[in-house]
Amino acid sequence: MNKQVSEKFENLWEFFPDKLTSDKKYQFNKGSFLDGYCGSNSCDSDFEKISAGFFYLLSGFFGDSNSFNFDEKSKNDIFYYIMIWL
Repeated sequence: MNKQVSEKFENLWEFFPDKLTSDKKYQFNKGSFLDGYCGSNSCDSDFEKISAGFFYLLSGFFGDSNSFNFDEKSKNDIFYYIMIWL
């Protein structure tokens, strides 16, 4: 995984720490840049928050063809990283 890919996932982990709350629910940090990826500009449910993370990664890697110049194998690897994150 190269630095650009790693940075995208690090940004996401700041909002989605790999921890559960005391009642065994996912812990999401508030005030996220991901709200813009939800339909109402506010991610209210856990599903919306996780979907927003997926769309953030997808648009970051594949949304702008000039952003990342990866070969075909790297693009496949990035897709696998996103799916593993889900």
